[in-house]
Amino acid sequence: MKSRVGRLEWWGTFIVAYFLYLQATEFLSRSVSGDGGSLSGASIQSPVLLGVAQAVSLAVALAVQGHVSIRRAHDRDVRPISFWVYAATSVVTFAVGFSISALGISLPLKPSWLWTPQFLAFGWAAIELGGRPGDPTANRWGPVPKPLFNMVGPRADNYKPPRM
Repeated sequence: MKSRVGRLEWWGTFIVAYFLYLQATEFLSRSVSGDGGSLSGASIQSPVLLGVAQAVSLAVALAVQGHVSIRRAHDRDVRPISFWVYAATSVVTFAVGFSISALGISLPLKPSWLWTPQFLAFGWAAIELGGRPGDPTANRWGPVPKPLFNMVGPRADNYKPPRM
C-alpha cells in the first residue's frame, strides 16, 4: 500500500462508502422489523441477525474508508490517527445505538446526541485528511498523485529523495 491519493478521491470514496452503508443499514432494518419500527417486539433471532448484518456492512464501509484514508495520510506524510478515532467512535456509536434500539431502552437525553462523538471525530478526519493539502513533492510513499480528473498535472521536476 505504498501509494498516495489526493483530496478529491478521498472525499469521493469516503462519502460513497458511507452512503452505501446507510442504504444497507436502512434496507436491513426495514426487512427485519417490517415497518421500520423498534426491534424490541421482534423475536430474539431477528435483532441478532440484523446486528450481525449491520456490523458486517459497517466493517466493509470502514475497511474501504480506512484504505483510502491510509493512502491519503501517505500523501500528507502523517499517520492516520484521525481516521482510527473516527472508526472507533463509529463502532461504539453503532453498538450503543443498536443496543438501545434492540432492548427498547429509554434515555434521559435525546438519542440524536449519541451521534455527536462520531460527527466530531469525522470533523477532525475531514480537516486532517480532506482539508489539508498533501506534500507537494515526492515523499517516501511515492510521487505526487495525479489529479482524479486530470485537470492539472503534477510538475515533471517534483522528485525529492525520501525523508529519513
